[in-house]
Amino acid sequence: MNLEQLLTIPSVDMEGGFDISPDGKYAAFSWNPSGQPELYLLPLDGSTPPQQITHGPGGKFAPRFSPQGNRLAYAVDLDGSEAFDIWVCDLWQGSHWQRGLRYLGLRPLAGQPLEPDPRHP
Repeated sequence: MNLEQLLTIPSVDMEGGFDISPDGKYAAFSWNPSGQPELYLLPLDGSTPPQQITHGPGGKFAPRFSPQGNRLAYAVDLDGSEAFDIWVCDLWQGSHWQRGLRYLGLRPLAGQPLEPDPRHP
């Protein structure tokens, strides 16, 4: 699967955003095949199918890669209120942590690069 094919899949949330890794090898996107939006990582060379990288309560949206490509920030709507908590996933270790406070709407992540967090070097 490539990016062009990805954009034609029903339930892939283009409004929730997607991002391409800095090296151009991966796309991160929000997909809702089961009734709850989760984040997926897709190798753009088509070598493997999309891999789900988030689980648990709340819809996940607006993925943004760090400049190094090893972390992914995303927004989580835990209660359907469209007030989002910002979380970060370390793609190498698979760990997730809450980064920020609640925001109304997805604007805090729109077009902004993820800067390093000194609490999680």
